[in-house]
Amino acid sequence: MNAGILTIYGLNNYGNRLQNYAVSSALLKLGVNSETLVPLQWSKTPYRQRLESDVRKTYCTAPERAQAQNPLIVREFRYRDFNETYIPERYLDEIHFHPGLAEEYDFFVTGSDQVWNPQFRDSLGQLENRLLSFAKSSQRVCFAPSIGIDQLDVKWHNLFHREWNKVPYLNVREESGAEIIRQITGRDAEVVLDPTFMIGREEWLSLAKPLPGFDADTPFVLYYFLGD
Repeated sequence: MNAGILTIYGLNNYGNRLQNYAVSSALLKLGVNSETLVPLQWSKTPYRQRLESDVRKTYCTAPERAQAQNPLIVREFRYRDFNETYIPERYLDEIHFHPGLAEEYDFFVTGSDQVWNPQFRDSLGQLENRLLSFAKSSQRVCFAPSIGIDQLDVKWHNLFHREWNKVPYLNVREESGAEIIRQITGRDAEVVLDPTFMIGREEWLSLAKPLPGFDADTPFVLYYFLGD
């Protein structure tokens, strides 16, 4: 079987990429081949390709210098390398997210991440796609999606009511999301485990690669912040 995955796509957030991997991996274990359907605006421009190529050359010969001079670019192409290695992708422009796409896959998966948060990157025009509005009702599958907010502005109610009622089985990854679905549709959505917790320790460790110039035997401090 073949599935298309609709999720938040980005090259700057660890959790975002790990949840995408987890969904893809979990589906593969069930015998389902998947592709993450990526809006075309996330593809690289020619200028960006040249810039990234120059930084990559430096990174191959002097990784610590490349990291110091261009940390954000180095970070981004590490994400791209991870995607290209572990997450099958397909770039689609806006006009290709239409009912004809439904004939190319057996079903579509939305999740996990905050795919149903209308405040999150809806400026890219992807909210209806992440609600699987282009797919047949029988093809719509939720995989621990998140709404990510405690209240949904009334201006979104009609859209969500219409599209959620076309999903045969609703699930979310937080209690507040289930309550929002109940308020808008009258339906009960099951609260389920985020897919990153369905992946075992050994599988996660198998993805880990040593950081250039890093000595794990030397005392160190790891810090990771969300936002600025």
